[in-house]
Formats: sequence, C-alpha cells, structure tokens
Amino acid sequence: MEGKKKAGILITLSGAICWGISGCFGQFLFVEKNITAEWLVAIRLIFAGILLIGLGLILQKGKMWEIF
Repeated sequence: MEGKKKAGILITLSGAICWGISGCFGQFLFVEKNITAEWLVAIRLIFAGILLIGLGLILQKGKMWEIF
C-alpha cells in the first residue's frame, strides 16, 4: 500500500473515532451538565476555527494571508 493511501485510511479512521467520542461527550454534557446544543455548537466552531487558523499559520506560513 502506498503512503498516501495509508495516510488517507488513518485520517478516515481517526475522524470516525473522534466522531464517536464526541457523541459520547455530547450526551454526557446534555444529560449530566445541562448544556444546551447551541452552546456546544458555538464552542466547537470556535475551537475548530482556532485550530484551522493555527494549522494554516504553521503549514502555509506567510502564504495564508495572500487571499486578502
């Protein structure tokens, strides 16, 4: 198996695992901590945005801002 195919399989598996884990955490927060879905979605989007900006800065360096 070539490297890109292995990487794709690992990324797909890790995405599925994270999806399952987030469902368990979400259920816990909804039931035990009385968190609303709106709050959870907002927090997840904020952290996803921070993560994507951070990865862009690390991987693309100065090229990230060329779109502007």
